[in-house]
Amino acid sequence: MTDTPLKAPSDKSDSDKDKAASTELAALRAQIDEIDNALLGLLAKRQDLSRAIVTKKALGSNVFRPDRELSLLRNLVADHAGIDARLIMGLWRHIISASIAEQKPDYCIAHSAKGKELATNHSAGYMQLAPYESVADAIDALRARKADCVILTTDEMSQNAPLLAPDEVVIAASIGFLQLPDQARGYILCRELPLESGDDRIVVRHADNSLTHHDATMADVANSDIVGRYAAPIIFKTDIG
Repeated sequence: MTDTPLKAPSDKSDSDKDKAASTELAALRAQIDEIDNALLGLLAKRQDLSRAIVTKKALGSNVFRPDRELSLLRNLVADHAGIDARLIMGLWRHIISASIAEQKPDYCIAHSAKGKELATNHSAGYMQLAPYESVADAIDALRARKADCVILTTDEMSQNAPLLAPDEVVIAASIGFLQLPDQARGYILCRELPLESGDDRIVVRHADNSLTHHDATMADVANSDIVGRYAAPIIFKTDIG
């Protein structure tokens, strides 16, 4: 009796599975393409609305509205808990910075060497950056209207508190809205305080030039001592270790 040779298993089923998977991938990618195009269409509509707002603003109005920015971001992150907050913050940083640059193409951020990373991230590649050798030089540029704002690290801000002056150079925004671990933090200096956002911190300078930060609704200080106001940073739980 002779043995019947064994036949190799057919590859047909695996091939069919590969084709089916390939078809499914193509369909999913097509849906992503549709969504991408829809997102860009909505972004174009948003830009049109932003341009329309510019025409309604009074000449010389501030294009940088930190109170409005953080209020917007706070609501977006809170209303879309299923989306990574870092994605929302990063995406809208680009959208907001692009809008500022469109409204004021020569918008300029002054910074020192230590503040370069913060300034670069805040600009998102849309606004002009002006590096200065010292914090004092950067602040002088703000006073002389050669820059629209100055970005400093937290350490730089503490060390240069004497350079702040009410109605001339003040802290107008905090950088590091999500307060993530190991995230670089700093402040944005402008020539005037921002509008109240409803959840603010005020910065008080004392006689020894130290700075303290207080809840705006609880602080009882003279207006002449206030050298900053900024919307309270967003503090949300994340999965970042």
